[in-house]
Amino acid sequence: MWNSNLKVKAVLFAIIVQIAFLSAPSMAQKESVIVPMHSIHPKPIVKATLNGKTAYFLLDTGSDINIVNSLGAGEYDFALHKVNYSNRGSIATVNGIERDFSHAYNIHMMIGGKPIHCGFVSMDISSIIKSIRKKTGISIAGIIGSDTMKSYHFIIDYENEVIAMKLEK
Repeated sequence: MWNSNLKVKAVLFAIIVQIAFLSAPSMAQKESVIVPMHSIHPKPIVKATLNGKTAYFLLDTGSDINIVNSLGAGEYDFALHKVNYSNRGSIATVNGIERDFSHAYNIHMMIGGKPIHCGFVSMDISSIIKSIRKKTGISIAGIIGSDTMKSYHFIIDYENEVIAMKLEK
């Protein structure tokens, strides 16, 4: 639960975000949403819904792509399509290891009650989930990458532990 000091900081942050976004002409036709982060150690995690079910996502500015755990397809009711053509069905990780992936579809994600329209790839990220759960107690369903964060103008406020997003009306 948020304490009263954190609530005041969040409201002030919301006002600052509104002023900043409204002063930019290209953003004047969009609304903003502010949601709490559920962990900032070691990375920010946001609560979302994935096909109507509560899910948590790691925000990873170092990843361009969005990833859902392939082992969660049954739990979250999304479908997978394995990519079978050379060099397009694998992704190189930071340490240079290539990992196979599938395209995930029938995914409907919402953050703060607002729809987030983006594509996902799917792969087994069990080791990442285990590491995050060990550090935070939270099991993530996937990762939101920087391309989606840029599209929705995410602002990660570590001090107030909130995320502001701009959403088109």
